[in-house]
Amino acid sequence: MRTFRRKLYEKRHGMTLANKYRQQTQNMARWLASREHSNRLVLHPRRTSWFGYWDVVTTLALLYTAIITPFEAGFIGTVYGPAAWADIWFLINRVLDLVFLFDLVLQFFVAYETRDDRGGSIWVEDHSLIIRHYLCGWFAVDSLTIFVPFDFDIYQTVLPDPATAATEDGVGDGVGAVVVLRVLRAVRLVKLVRLVRASRVYKRWKTKISISYATKTVSRAISMTLIGAHWYACVMALEASLHDSPESTWLGSERYGYCKDPVVPSASMTPTTSAELSIAGCGGANPGSLYLGAFSWSLMVITGTGGTDHYPSSMSQGETIVVMTLVLVGALIWTQVLAMFCDVATNADPGVIEFRQRLDSLNSYIYTNNLPAGIARRMREYLHQTQEMKLREFHAASVLPLLSDALQIEVVMHVNKHWLSRISFLKGAEDLIL
Repeated sequence: MRTFRRKLYEKRHGMTLANKYRQQTQNMARWLASREHSNRLVLHPRRTSWFGYWDVVTTLALLYTAIITPFEAGFIGTVYGPAAWADIWFLINRVLDLVFLFDLVLQFFVAYETRDDRGGSIWVEDHSLIIRHYLCGWFAVDSLTIFVPFDFDIYQTVLPDPATAATEDGVGDGVGAVVVLRVLRAVRLVKLVRLVRASRVYKRWKTKISISYATKTVSRAISMTLIGAHWYACVMALEASLHDSPESTWLGSERYGYCKDPVVPSASMTPTTSAELSIAGCGGANPGSLYLGAFSWSLMVITGTGGTDHYPSSMSQGETIVVMTLVLVGALIWTQVLAMFCDVATNADPGVIEFRQRLDSLNSYIYTNNLPAGIARRMREYLHQTQEMKLREFHAASVLPLLSDALQIEVVMHVNKHWLSRISFLKGAEDLIL
């Protein structure tokens, strides 16, 4: 009976609801505290001071991957066995692995930008959502580019010396080790997939880059041509290193003749230091001269000015297929480069283009109405003297409507500050009043 009365009393006076709400409030407070503690680990790219320096480090690592890694795969000899741990190229690659591994772990704590239902930009700072977003996105690609090349490079350190294997266990084992080393050299190119990280870095830095669109486009076109030629040269060197003899490749005496004194390669010719050329049996050549020849050939192929005189080749059908592929891709690259230059030439500065059109219209008007030379000269002078003012008006009319009302006011106040400050009764007035 007493229990029944207590429950009835609590029901009448709201004690049940009060306890329920109190429990919900306590649960919500604990959840908010745990979420706040979890979000303390989240790094915001725009609020973390050292994040910009880390972007510089990753950018340098990506540049090394884009430029040096293909050169290393195509022109630099592979050092095998325990001696690899003393090789400078091998050690640099391990440092890069640590950089990209740290960046992989870091991505689990970096807030990301997304779009809401209205198309607006919002930053997600919930740690659990960040982890889920990265695992479902770039994690697989980042892991592939780190662990797969690393495993093959570590396997390189435990390979037997091909020359020793050839003398102790027979020629077959040594030749097999040479074949494995050639495959390992090709696997290094998997690291180029790391370059997709550049899109994330560029996305964070694009608002800080103040160069014009024309300069940016020309830089992209030149970089595309040079990087393409560089990769072409490395691919041709890598392709030549996979052959048993350089005489059957573009290095042979019947084609470009870079290997003037080719010898029959053997297991003992496998490079023991990274300073040696990766192409066994190519006497009298060094990586520098070989790269210069391959790079010049690549530029001719991309620009369509030559480089295919010796193809198709009956000595190497595989090389012919590689060259055909490079020619097709080079045509697409050069088409894109020409389109970018045409875009810059025609749309570099819309304001200047509009001024030129107005000047043509003025000259046509003068010619149609047969105006005197003096009046025509004064009309042209007026148009030229007001060009800068018209350009400012054109840019203002193009840019200001794209901004929010508050940002428009802030920009207009800053632009007109030089003459507003000269008006005595407006000095010291708040921006809202102005």
